[in-house]
Amino acid sequence: MKPRAKRGPSWTGRHYNRDSERETVSEDLKDEKPLARPPVKDNFVFNAARYTSIAGSLPAGILAGYFIGYALDAWLHTTYLKIVFLILGIVAGFWELIRLLMRDLRK
Repeated sequence: MKPRAKRGPSWTGRHYNRDSERETVSEDLKDEKPLARPPVKDNFVFNAARYTSIAGSLPAGILAGYFIGYALDAWLHTTYLKIVFLILGIVAGFWELIRLLMRDLRK
């Protein structure tokens, strides 16, 4: 049997056995602990980016809903879908805003 070519680590950074057709995690890496998340930076730029994304989530949902409704109104020759999708955009924007705020309050 012809030896297989050596391959480097996979995109996860773990090395795999080359003995079988299936790639299995080598024995010495099975008890390896997963990498911890890096600590949250507590600087001004990081916080500004985080809160800017929170502030932009509500208008983004509203605008997306309005433009989807407008496009459907133009395509289907109706007049009410703009309002329906605007309301759905407002609900989605508030949903995302609450989700982001709850995530930040847990930290």
